[in-house]
Amino acid sequence: MRPVFPAQTDGIARRRRGGHAAARLVGFLVLTGAALATIGGVVLLPAYAEMVQTEYQLRCLRADVAEAQAWIAVNERLIADLPYDPVITKRLAISQSGWLPDNELVVVPPGSGQTGPAPLVSVPRQPRPPQPSGTALRLAAGIDMPGARRYLFAAAGVAMLAAVLIFGPTRKPGGGGG
Repeated sequence: MRPVFPAQTDGIARRRRGGHAAARLVGFLVLTGAALATIGGVVLLPAYAEMVQTEYQLRCLRADVAEAQAWIAVNERLIADLPYDPVITKRLAISQSGWLPDNELVVVPPGSGQTGPAPLVSVPRQPRPPQPSGTALRLAAGIDMPGARRYLFAAAGVAMLAAVLIFGPTRKPGGGGG
């Protein structure tokens, strides 16, 4: 049998402690990382959801403004052409007041759903933007449930405490480190 010298056993013990310390560090980082990700999600996701909803409302308002501008352009063109075009003047009188000359008849196709003459002007409706969706918005909706923030903050605090207690540095009584 080979004799074991203290220098050899000391080196083996140091290698073991080094591997153990690396495992403790990884465990500590995993738990604290999960806790910090939870805290970050609780703080940032509701603000992100509010920002996305505000951007959606802005896009809807822009579509409404574009449609209103199209109506303005059509009506300005109608007003400019009205004094010079007797057909437009007659159609405007028919559509606005229901006035119809005695020698004319308005024919409405059956099944069209119209009750009178066709509208004088029309503007195509602007398409509405799609409703926002996604995983982050669903998570934010879950966080906004009553009490969810409090419980998530508590869980993150427990995870941080567990990381410190389980994977923190070990100290032996009497000043020895481990």
